[in-house]
Amino acid sequence: MRTLGLLLTMFALAATPAAAAPWSSPAPIPGAPDAVPVLAESAGGPQAVYWGTFDPTKLQSPITAFVSVLGTGPTPQPAAKLSPSLNVSQAALYGNRHVALATFGNATVKVPGSLVGVATGPLKGPMKTHALPAEVRSLAGNAAGDLAVMIEHCATNVGGCHPSAPAVVLDRPGRGFGDPITLDRKGHSFGGSLAIDAHGRVLAAWDRAGVVYARFVSIKGKLSPIQRLGTDTGGGFNVVLSNDGRAAVGWTTQTFSTATAPAVFAAKLAVAGASGHFGATRTLETGQLTGTQSSIPYQGVVIKLPAGEPGLAAWTGYDGAHFTVRAAPIDGTTVGAPQTVSTPGTDTILADAAEGSRGQAVILLLPGQAGADPTGTIAPAGMVAVTHPAGTQTFGLPEEVVPGPAYVASAAVSIDAATGSVFATWRDVGSPAGWAVRAPLG
Repeated sequence: MRTLGLLLTMFALAATPAAAAPWSSPAPIPGAPDAVPVLAESAGGPQAVYWGTFDPTKLQSPITAFVSVLGTGPTPQPAAKLSPSLNVSQAALYGNRHVALATFGNATVKVPGSLVGVATGPLKGPMKTHALPAEVRSLAGNAAGDLAVMIEHCATNVGGCHPSAPAVVLDRPGRGFGDPITLDRKGHSFGGSLAIDAHGRVLAAWDRAGVVYARFVSIKGKLSPIQRLGTDTGGGFNVVLSNDGRAAVGWTTQTFSTATAPAVFAAKLAVAGASGHFGATRTLETGQLTGTQSSIPYQGVVIKLPAGEPGLAAWTGYDGAHFTVRAAPIDGTTVGAPQTVSTPGTDTILADAAEGSRGQAVILLLPGQAGADPTGTIAPAGMVAVTHPAGTQTFGLPEEVVPGPAYVASAAVSIDAATGSVFATWRDVGSPAGWAVRAPLG
């Protein structure tokens, strides 16, 4: 009986988040309302948080955008209003503390996905808006001041969208935005994304007619051959370029449940070495979503590839009864064995992940949540993190970041290169946008 009691005690300790000591107490970003924070980070780590506010009772309500620049710590500074008013959905840092923001052209609430331009300028503005010929899918920048934007007209096969082709627009220092560089022939697609490295090499990935493709673009606009990576049935993309020459494309596929068939999902990953050739695509996980859970959430897979270090793949999976979060190392271009980092028997989904320049890593988890569109009961339990220091790829026990029963709807995390501190920001529904900092990882 004593042995059984000891085993039960050990199990309880393993299933309970550790003390919140590594993390500072959750705090509101000064001046922020209940908003979705958009984190802007450079190769050196987190730099600023952006968000927008509007009157939810008015369909065409003007949007007011704000920024909180991160100071020492990193610590959010009081909110500053951006000029002109913008609806911020994505942010990319480039050059010397400049930012590009994906935005609606007329700064009013419209249908999600109808982005028609970007705004550029210093972190606190003023911003200069640039109209583009199609909606913004993704944007990325580097320290040299190069900026890349993926654009494409509404191209899904639902909602009356016509076939379209993805394109990349490049902005080089002193030259402004060039003409769109078409990546593929027209077709129906669900998404796409891109990344840019320190030398200006761009990698774009997209889907067309259920197939995922990737293509490199030089900073001068030269296109490499299109590479076919695998299949897709409507999911999110995560595109990564490492400054050591490696590249990776992660994505999720998803069908939706019907009266006669369950939903089928998969998380997939393709990795390329310095040659730029992608090897065979790795299926990280596949399965069927049963019961009332109908889809894997928005941040289905996150990939990190710091130069000269093993990379990280993190994704939301399903064990047949519960949503779960797993992680696997990327050694060179080889994906290692997965580790389940969420608490067994508890529905948990992935919020975000980050990896530092020395290989230290953190994953944010949202326990108590069971998919993006559940019809059953959600029992949100705040947010926890799992971490590992440099020199290992094994994650430790969960650390409490936001205590339950807070409902964290979205979150972002980044590691400060100078101090090693971990910065997290999130939306806690019904409360001001929050933040916390973790002590440096060893």
